[in-house]
Amino acid sequence: MELVAEQSSLKGTVRIPASKSHTIRALFIATLADGTSTLSNPLYSGDTDSCRTVCRALGAQIAEGKDQWTVKGTGGSFAEPHG
Repeated sequence: MELVAEQSSLKGTVRIPASKSHTIRALFIATLADGTSTLSNPLYSGDTDSCRTVCRALGAQIAEGKDQWTVKGTGGSFAEPHG
């Protein structure tokens, strides 16, 4: 048997499936960051919905689009607790 390897190139785009773990981590990192972050292809789930609620309670501003969320972070300064 003879194996011949030739140089070639691949082209294209691969879309990685949304991940609950990655979405939650990205939300918390964006909440702590200074400035605006964009999360592409976030996972919509009960857990990520709860995480958005917590991040908003901490003072992050989160705008939800079709395939992305835009998070204006707190720069590490959190909102005063309610109640």
